[in-house]
Amino acid sequence: MDFYILENGERKGPYTIEELRQNKVSPDAMVWTEGEADWRRAGDIPALSALFPAAIPPVPPAEQPQQRPPMPKTWLVESILVMVLCCLPFGIVGLVYASKVETAYWAGDYGRAEKYSADAKKWTLVGVGVALILLLLYVVFLLFCALAADM
Repeated sequence: MDFYILENGERKGPYTIEELRQNKVSPDAMVWTEGEADWRRAGDIPALSALFPAAIPPVPPAEQPQQRPPMPKTWLVESILVMVLCCLPFGIVGLVYASKVETAYWAGDYGRAEKYSADAKKWTLVGVGVALILLLLYVVFLLFCALAADM
């Protein structure tokens, strides 16, 4: 099938469909072919529909990455210090919970990460408290011994 194009009031052609594709004819160009009564828009002729892709939908917005809440404090360093410096049992329990905080956080279980952080804090502070109480009792004992020695 041969097609004629109307450009600037002049008839050009005949062109094959492949030649129209190569010339990148627009869907608004006026085209005529045998069997047509009048000039029509190229986009309205079914034989030329393959030349014009369907309207491309707009690009969807990029997916926003899910915002992670901030990671809770692990209490890892503090529980190690408690374990090494004063109260081994409380430090070990604090260390166990402290080591679970990051694992739960990166697994997406934020609630459990918060709970592990709270437990690590509790056991670490209990260890510090026990150490302070023992230190205070030791100082009282030394004072008592010093006073008893003076008598």
